[in-house]
Amino acid sequence: MDSKTLLLGPALLLLIALVSACAGDPAAAGMDAYEDGLYAEAGKLFAQALEQDESRTDIRFFLGVCQQMESSYEEAIGTYSQVIQEDDSAHNALLNRGHCYYALEDWTKALSDYERTLELKPDEKVVYNPIAHMRFYMGDTLTACAALDSAATVFADRDVDKALREACEAN
Repeated sequence: MDSKTLLLGPALLLLIALVSACAGDPAAAGMDAYEDGLYAEAGKLFAQALEQDESRTDIRFFLGVCQQMESSYEEAIGTYSQVIQEDDSAHNALLNRGHCYYALEDWTKALSDYERTLELKPDEKVVYNPIAHMRFYMGDTLTACAALDSAATVFADRDVDKALREACEAN
């Protein structure tokens, strides 16, 4: 699974294609820029689209992704928080906000978002690995190792964090 799919999920990738089909507006142009990896430009276009229609939670989400991809984590957290406020079932916004907190080393908030993601979407197993990291960083090695075991089961075709695996094996 590529990084775009991990960030967005398959359903939102379909939304990208649908919105991109609507040419001539900033949201569609933003999607095109996003697909080309031009996150700063896409973010500007999404912001323009939101000036025209503030109710576009879908576009606000993509603005957050662009901010995250540009390492503007605080901005992305604010944007994702607004998405979550507008749509309390926005598990992708929770997941990505968790990644932003993770990048800022706010383990408690990251863990909270990852766990809430699993509550909303129990099959979102991609969060097991970061949950293991959060638990480990917070000193809960036993729970971290259990989460890592879950991640290893889910991602049998690829390695989980080797350093964390070694720490678990040492305990």
